[in-house]
Amino acid sequence: MKSVVPGLIAIIAGILALLTNISGLAGFGTYVIVFQIVAIILVAVFGGPPPPIVVILVVIVFLILFFLAAAGGFTVIVGGLLIWLSKRLVLGRFLIGIGIGAGLISLIFFLIVAAILGVLVLAIFLMLFSLRGLAIILSIIARRLSRKVK
Repeated sequence: MKSVVPGLIAIIAGILALLTNISGLAGFGTYVIVFQIVAIILVAVFGGPPPPIVVILVVIVFLILFFLAAAGGFTVIVGGLLIWLSKRLVLGRFLIGIGIGAGLISLIFFLIVAAILGVLVLAIFLMLFSLRGLAIILSIIARRLSRKVK
C-alpha cells in the first residue's frame, strides 16, 4: 500500500479534530501522572534527587510532548503529511497518536460509561455520526494503514 491513503486519512482526521477542538490537553492528568512516575523512577535510579541536567532534560521532553498534544489537529495533520510526503512512518504515527491520544482516551471512557448505563449501542451510533468520533476513528485507521505501507 502506498503512503498516500493513510496520509490523506490522517490529514482529514486532523481537520476534523481542529473543527471539534480535540486536543491532547483533555488528558492533562495523564501527563501529570506519567511525569510523577518518571520522577519516582529517577529518584530510585539515582538513589536520591537526580542531577539538575537530568531534571532539565526530562522537563524539556515533557514540555515538547505537552505542546504537541495541545496542538491536537495540527499535530495530526503534520503526522499525516510526514506519512504521505516523506514516508516517515514511525514519526508520523507517533504524532498522530500524540495529537489525538487524549481524544481516544475520552472516547474509551465514554464507551465504558455508556456500557455501564446500558446505552452502548446509542453511544456507538452517536460516536459514528459525530465529527469528534469520526476524527478519532479516522486517526486510528490512518495509524493502522500506515503500518502496511512499503
